[in-house]
Amino acid sequence: MTANRPPATAHNHVAHMFRATVQRYGARPATRVREGKSWRTTSYQQLDDRAMQIACALIHAGVDRGDRVVICAHNSTEWVAADVALLAIGAATVPIDPSSPVDEIATKAADCGAVLAFGGDAEESAKLFEASRRVASLRRVISFTDSHQESVAKLEHFAPSDQESAPEMVARVDKRFVQASPDDLFSVVYTSGVDGRAKGVMISHRAMTSQLDALDKAFHIVTDDSSVCVLSLANVFERAWSIYLWSHGCLNTLVTSASEQVDVVAAAKANLLVAAPSFFETITAEHTGAASSAVKNLLARIPLNIAHRVALRSIRTAVGGRKKLLVSAGGKLSPDTQKLFAAAGVKILPGLGMAEALSLISCNTPHAHRAGSVGKVLPGGQVRLGEDEEILYSGPNVMDGYWQDPDATSKALIVEDGTTWLRTGDTGSIDADGYLFVTGRLQDIPVTGARRVAPQPA
Repeated sequence: MTANRPPATAHNHVAHMFRATVQRYGARPATRVREGKSWRTTSYQQLDDRAMQIACALIHAGVDRGDRVVICAHNSTEWVAADVALLAIGAATVPIDPSSPVDEIATKAADCGAVLAFGGDAEESAKLFEASRRVASLRRVISFTDSHQESVAKLEHFAPSDQESAPEMVARVDKRFVQASPDDLFSVVYTSGVDGRAKGVMISHRAMTSQLDALDKAFHIVTDDSSVCVLSLANVFERAWSIYLWSHGCLNTLVTSASEQVDVVAAAKANLLVAAPSFFETITAEHTGAASSAVKNLLARIPLNIAHRVALRSIRTAVGGRKKLLVSAGGKLSPDTQKLFAAAGVKILPGLGMAEALSLISCNTPHAHRAGSVGKVLPGGQVRLGEDEEILYSGPNVMDGYWQDPDATSKALIVEDGTTWLRTGDTGSIDADGYLFVTGRLQDIPVTGARRVAPQPA
């Protein structure tokens, strides 16, 4: 379907970037999910075709450029296809964690004025339906799989996968594609500061593609690399990382439920991985005996016995073997866990990230790392210390502001000498070589969703 459609002319829009990937890597696998003992794999071309069917249905349903559409579902190929479809028609995806309660979903959907929502299974769709009864703007709920609500349509009925998209509808999608601008709203991502109030971080396509450029300069990812999507795609770091994989035509294995994390990661044998600290802490807890003893012996330069070596090998097996890049995102990883994984051959290199800067601000890399630091600022950005040694960041990946919240925006973004600086809320120091160290956290500013994240080469 791609051959006769407008070509991707510029890569400062995610929809253009994705189309360029399809044109170049259409036959390559894009996503993979575990079904029993086998894998269901979807190619980039198949993903693009499904996204076109959904995009046509969205336009037919009245979704316009700039409209906000919620996706509140567990990870799936349908999640990705819906996201691609929304970006192609100029709408903005509003990802919400599927474990969120109805009240939280309704609050976020009402705040951004969402017009439509996608749910995953019956439980997720039921919560969205209940939220839609409280949110005047939310006109329709679509379920990726099943629904027990008559008013909730299944995706297969909304956008049949066995029917070719009508040429006139494809033309309307392509018209939206041509109208795409780097300043279009890519996403509204909800985060909360120390006051606990949800705020919608507005991210432009320009910011998203600038993050891709920075990641390209920091890491060397090639098409044959593959990753495992362990975090929810509602997580800003996971989604940004997944889109980075698109740009290189890589395979992304999707973990569809928390209960299957360990099994899928081990079976996928991908050489890239993003996971929450809890994932690594769980592995650590399961190997505290011989593995911990092995770490102590390594530090004391005492030779390892067979039990030690087996324990460390089991840790590598749990994460699917040695990794080119291993990433821990969303919180602080304990020193003991870092030592344990380093002993197993997967050394952890932390970084600093936050939703307001579209995930990453700084990170250690395989070729530039310093113990105790969160690395150097990513290419294209700059950091400095402000009042009370607060870390301030400026770069092309900084948010446009908080959705309809100018007061919070003015507190989070400060302009000095024509440069916009994002307040991270973290205090720190910068050494003579440019490595950033986080020393604490300010408690008096109700801004930002700062989180430490840790890119880790093996």
